Amino acid sequence: MAGACAPTVIEMEPMVFQLDGADQTIRMNTLEPEALFAEGRVAFRQERYKDSAVAFELFVKEFPADKRYRNALYNAGLSRERLEQWRQALDHYNAYLMAASSEQEKADGRFRRVMCYLGLEDGPGVLSAVETLKELKLSPLDGAEASALEGRGYELSGDLAKAERAYLRALQVEDSQTVQGPFQRNAHLAMAQYRIGEIYRFLFDAVLFRLPVERMKRDLHDKSTLFLKAQAAYLRAIRRDNKDWALAAGFRTGEIYEAFYRDFMKAEVPPELSEEEVAIYYNELREQVQPLLKRAIRVYEKNIKMGARSRQSQSPWVNKTEKHLKQLRELVREEEERRRREADQGVEEKDPSS
Repeated sequence: MAGACAPTVIEMEPMVFQLDGADQTIRMNTLEPEALFAEGRVAFRQERYKDSAVAFELFVKEFPADKRYRNALYNAGLSRERLEQWRQALDHYNAYLMAASSEQEKADGRFRRVMCYLGLEDGPGVLSAVETLKELKLSPLDGAEASALEGRGYELSGDLAKAERAYLRALQVEDSQTVQGPFQRNAHLAMAQYRIGEIYRFLFDAVLFRLPVERMKRDLHDKSTLFLKAQAAYLRAIRRDNKDWALAAGFRTGEIYEAFYRDFMKAEVPPELSEEEVAIYYNELREQVQPLLKRAIRVYEKNIKMGARSRQSQSPWVNKTEKHLKQLRELVREEEERRRREADQGVEEKDPSS
């Protein structure tokens, strides 16, 4: 119509209706990318990972053209990882990698995919993801981490020999570096050292004392060798600058002493022994292996002190240590009480006035 004024167009930010909270009440939010991204970051820093995941996923859905789109995908993956929702995290990282442009972004995304498969305890998945990661040009430290994670993939797949070689390969990178601090503090390399101990502990546990005597002698030799190798690996893990893995290794060191004692006490007994001879056999055996229990107690006590010094007294490994320490102290107390009763009975039998 001639002379009519042109209509005025008012730009308004998009609105979204969301169900909020346990009561599922409806609230109305303004979808503004800056505020939404900030909301996700704040929630993540406050460890409200479900909220941060929702915020970043909504950002990805509504603002695919925003310059922070890739970061939102990555952060959504991290949030799902913290919730141990590995499959959802993988979906985000796969999308992130499709949008990644730099080598660093590709390395970050591929590394996180490895961690997701690790969370799923999917050995072949870990190995496949590590292989993809190693296609990139990695720094010496990143390459060492990749080898450590590759070792875990082999271990989860049941190939302990390849796992040990990969762990050792990761640790050997450190030896060639002039600056070793970042390697010494690295959690994945501490994990590699600890897992070497775990491999030998697994093999140690598989060796049981079985008759005939010649086989039992071989079992003792093999078990003692594996014990020493596991112990050495755990001690090296304790010396690394990572308290989480140090506490785990400290607990396992005490536990392997304890396991050695219990396996001795479960050893097969020659069937030709009489009941009295069996009793004598076990009494002598307890005397011989008692130092293993006392050594385990000392190791457990040191591990609890290490947890206190590093302000990790509530660590699951410290809790396990305290539980085992209590059990061993009770076992030692019972053994001492038993010896006192036997000694008293011996005195009574020799007393001519009785």
